[in-house]
Amino acid sequence: MRLCIPMLLCCILISFGCSKTNQTDTKSEVNETIKEDPLQKQAAGNLRKILADVWSLMSDGEFDDIYTPPTPESPRKEKKPLLSWRVELLKVTEPKLYKKFKLNEPWDSPTNKALIENIPDLFKPVRGSVPIGETYIQAFRTKYPEKGPQSILGSKIAFVNLKHGTSNTVLLCEGRKSVIWTKPDDIPFDPNADPEIGGQFDGDFNIGLCDCSTKFFSRKTPPGLLKVLITCNGPFIPVWEELKPFILSPEN
Repeated sequence: MRLCIPMLLCCILISFGCSKTNQTDTKSEVNETIKEDPLQKQAAGNLRKILADVWSLMSDGEFDDIYTPPTPESPRKEKKPLLSWRVELLKVTEPKLYKKFKLNEPWDSPTNKALIENIPDLFKPVRGSVPIGETYIQAFRTKYPEKGPQSILGSKIAFVNLKHGTSNTVLLCEGRKSVIWTKPDDIPFDPNADPEIGGQFDGDFNIGLCDCSTKFFSRKTPPGLLKVLITCNGPFIPVWEELKPFILSPEN
C-alpha cells in the first residue's frame, strides 16, 4: 500500500513529537523574500570544504574512524576520544600543525591546550563574537547508540551503508553554542529533544549533508522534519517538498 506524502509526513511528525498543525502554520511565515547574506555564503562554502576533507579521510569507512583514531595509548575501545575529529582533519589540511599535537594526550593537556589558538580558518565563525579557538561547526553525536534513531557520529554506520543515502542524511551542522575546536564536543542527538542548533545566524543555520552539499534552513523549521534528516537509520525518508518552504538558501 502506497502512502501519500501528507499521510507520511503526519507519521513522521508524530514519531518525533511535532504536530502537523504547527508545521503548516509556520510555512506561510517562512515564505518571504530572502535577502542574500554574503557571510552565510562564506559559512556554507567553508562547511562544504570541511565535508570534502571528511570524505578524503573516510573513504568507505565510518565517521568514527576519524573521530576516534586509535593509538597505542588510546585504543579504539575507549568511549571518549582525547581530541576532536576536527583535529584529525589536519592530517590532510594542515599536516605541520597536526604533527604538533600529542594524540595520546587529552585536548586540554599543556601541549594540546597551547594549540587551541591555532584554529583553522575554515572553523572560525564568520559572524558574531566567540572566544578565540571556538567554532560552531559540529557533528550530531548519537546519545543512545544501543537502540533507536541514531545520527552518523557514534552509530558505527559507514557512508556506503546509509539507509537513505548520502543526500538525505546530515553529517555536520552549526550548533547553538560554540565549542573549542580541539575538544571532542559535538551536538548531542536525542530523538526526544529538539536539536541544539543555530547559533551563528540568529537561529537560522547551515547544514552539511553526507554528499558534501549544504543548505541554509530557517529557525522555524519543525524539529520533527529535521530529525528525519539527522537520523541515519530511521524508518522515514526526508520529504524534501515539505522541507522546501523552510530552506532559505539551497546549496550556494
